[in-house]
Amino acid sequence: MSVIRKRLKVLHRYLKSKGTKEEKIVDSWYNSIDDTQPIPLWQEEGKKAATRNSIYQYVFDHIKATTLQQVQQMPSAAYRWRMAAVVAGLLLGAYLLYYLVQPGVTYTTVSVPLGKVKKVQLPDNSIVWLKSGSTLRFSSEFNDESREVELPEGEAFFEVQRDVTKPFIVTTDSVHTQVLGTAFLIQHYTSRPETQIWVEHGLVEVSQSKKVLQLLSKHHRIQLNRETGNFTTDSLQWQQAMAWQKGVLLLKSASFDELAAALSDFYGVQLVCTNPNIRALHFDAKFFINTPLDQILPLITELHHIKYSKQNNQIIFH
Repeated sequence: MSVIRKRLKVLHRYLKSKGTKEEKIVDSWYNSIDDTQPIPLWQEEGKKAATRNSIYQYVFDHIKATTLQQVQQMPSAAYRWRMAAVVAGLLLGAYLLYYLVQPGVTYTTVSVPLGKVKKVQLPDNSIVWLKSGSTLRFSSEFNDESREVELPEGEAFFEVQRDVTKPFIVTTDSVHTQVLGTAFLIQHYTSRPETQIWVEHGLVEVSQSKKVLQLLSKHHRIQLNRETGNFTTDSLQWQQAMAWQKGVLLLKSASFDELAAALSDFYGVQLVCTNPNIRALHFDAKFFINTPLDQILPLITELHHIKYSKQNNQIIFH
């Protein structure tokens, strides 16, 4: 039995039952829309029109002429409102179902403990070397339409696989570093005002708050003050930046602040000194990052005749 005839029989039973004729007609009209089946099952607009016209004809044939004009307007208006509500409900349901069924975006976070160096291979086969105390974050959508990672804290060296259709972007707060395929280093610590970016080879575009600051080429570095937006650029063979990937902490004519930063990065200690003569010194050192701090401090201090003491997490130079 066709769907139309089934619906017409339902209307017929409603029309023969007790109650107000208008209510019966409206009810039968509503039920004829078929609440049990989703609207998309009506494959063609022509079938919808044919079904609707057949129901109209049946209803009108069974209503007295005196009530026809009064009732005819009711199903039409009710139908429009009814269909609007059904369609809106179906659209909302489909929208919610899509997002409920679709797997959500997940994030991978890689954190490196103090005194360690970690190598991470990304889904596009790019390689990231993470320094001690650093954190890298990327989503499950990485490499779908773009290649974006975050470096919330620390220092990382990137060896990026070339892909001209998907630029590789590293975000550190408001600073964005974009490349196609190159090798570069980013140093970003929230406790320090500057972000440094150095290019080992290739080209790197650096921007802040969507404003392009500099296009860096091989062996060029930018030092950007995130608070003021001021920056400087220079050219150098940054051997220290490359050494820690091999598990070596290398200092060459390092300032006191640079020495303090190195000890903080690998050992999590705070180097303190109020003596201006000591702070004016430059330090040279080379040791493996798994060397105990108690073995490193005597090597650094004895060369410069410095005395030191420990207090909680602080190393104090006298």
